[in-house]
Amino acid sequence: DRSANPDVLSFSTVINAFSKSKFPRKARQTRDLLRRMKQLYENGQERMRPNVYVYAAVLNACAYTFGRSEEKEEALKIGIETYEELQSSTEIETNHVAYGSFFRVCRRLMDDDYRRDDLITSAFRQCCSDGQLGEYVLRQLRAVPELYVSLLQAYIIDGEVLYQDLPSSWKCNVKDTKRKKGEAQFGRKKNGRS
Repeated sequence: DRSANPDVLSFSTVINAFSKSKFPRKARQTRDLLRRMKQLYENGQERMRPNVYVYAAVLNACAYTFGRSEEKEEALKIGIETYEELQSSTEIETNHVAYGSFFRVCRRLMDDDYRRDDLITSAFRQCCSDGQLGEYVLRQLRAVPELYVSLLQAYIIDGEVLYQDLPSSWKCNVKDTKRKKGEAQFGRKKNGRS
């Protein structure tokens, strides 16, 4: 259909499908789609503006890369570059979903514990500073027990951290995406307009 025009929703849907697939080189494919979106947006197609959920989907494609070590190394590189690009954006704010997805990239693809812990610690501090420490972030951090204890030691009671006991400034900007998932994820309101 020649009247069909792709937008952030259609690109986001394809990127999400790639991220959940076993497609080889999916990290590269999703990064290339993100680059294409950015190029179209920069060329005046406002409806192609990438959002934080598109970046998070690219990070998830990286985190769930399987296969040879070369493919995983490429996915790690793409994941770090994607996270850094998101962090440096003046138009898009990193949210708890993107932080959690980046933690997942680090913990699944990094063999060097020192480098992994350094990256996650730095991202954790920025996440708390941004008020984006959501429960998804905590779940990803919990999967690295030594780091979890190190970063949250002051809040651990009986071996566990209760989310409600964490400083409110660490979580004050977390939005409930379950309530408004379609609107938040794709930048659309229920009537289909952005």
